[in-house]
Amino acid sequence: MASSLAMKQELADISKQLRSIERRLTRIEKNQRSEMRDEETLLEAEEKEFDEMKRLEELEREILSDVSPKPLARITYHDITKGIIGAFFGIVGHFAFFYGSRIAETINLLRAHALLITSLIILILFLYFSGFRKTKKEHHYVAWRVVTIYGVAHAIIICVLFLFGIINFDMSFIEIYKNVAAVSIIAVMGAATADLIGGE
Repeated sequence: MASSLAMKQELADISKQLRSIERRLTRIEKNQRSEMRDEETLLEAEEKEFDEMKRLEELEREILSDVSPKPLARITYHDITKGIIGAFFGIVGHFAFFYGSRIAETINLLRAHALLITSLIILILFLYFSGFRKTKKEHHYVAWRVVTIYGVAHAIIICVLFLFGIINFDMSFIEIYKNVAAVSIIAVMGAATADLIGGE
């Protein structure tokens, strides 16, 4: 009987210890589940942060591409102003228009054509060899830039020649054409130089 009582007591102690172990195991499982949830939350937060970093890097690239100077990307009022100033100083410098009018009296129409074509070729080469040849994707911008500079230079030639009385409304179109052609190389070079050194 005493041994049966001792055995019951031992079983009760063992049962107590088992319940205590079960409680500890339950607490450990809860802690593990909580830690796993925390880790999952942390992983989700890290993934969100990583995605956000990617978006920020893309945004930074877009901003840098929008903000970085692109002199060929568009033709602005600033470009036309630089062309006007360059052409004006190019032909007024050393009274080139005066000597050009003397030359215009002696050249024929074929030479006038040749002078205009030469000035266009000089402008293209000037822009090409000054660094614009490196822009592979923006060739059409270079073409528009050439057309703009060439047109502005010749508009300024006509204005300056008219202001100084070298051409007037009584003259024939051919005489005006030859006078413009005679100073076109100098004006185009002046306009191209102003465009290149003028910055963005």
